[in-house]
Amino acid sequence: MKTLNLPLSEIKLNRLHQQICDYTNRNYHTHSVLALADFLELDGYKDELHNIETQADVLGFMPCELMARREEYRKRCLNIFRIVYGNKPAKKIASAY
Repeated sequence: MKTLNLPLSEIKLNRLHQQICDYTNRNYHTHSVLALADFLELDGYKDELHNIETQADVLGFMPCELMARREEYRKRCLNIFRIVYGNKPAKKIASAY
């Protein structure tokens, strides 16, 4: 699949990378995916991720079905990011997870 390779400043890329790293390091994995969905302005994905988080809060834990859904959204967001900004920035963002 062809990439658009839109320009992305190092400052924005580093800020997003650090934000995702911070969430991941604190075990806020849903928030880390939300940060990427928010950066990409994927409102439908953000709604679904909020639903996943709400369901986990109600249950008091994150069942594997919800983890799998969250992981699917993470993969989709990374693929969209790669298509829009190219492989090198996408690898840096993927390394934050």
